[in-house]
Amino acid sequence: MAGMQEFHHAEETRDKTSKIVAWVVVALLLAGFGIYVAESGFFSPSAQSGPSYPRAL
Repeated sequence: MAGMQEFHHAEETRDKTSKIVAWVVVALLLAGFGIYVAESGFFSPSAQSGPSYPRAL
C-alpha cells in the first residue's frame, strides 16, 4: 500500500510540475509579444507605418 501511495504522490508532483512549466511558457510568450508590440509602436499614434493623412476633427 505504501508503494502505491508513493507512486501516486510522484505522479501528482509530475503533473503539477508540467502545469507550472506550461504556465511559465505561456507567460514568457505573452511577455515577449507584449515587448514586441511596445517596441514596434503599435499603440502609439505618432509612429505610423503607412501614409499619414490629415484627419478632420
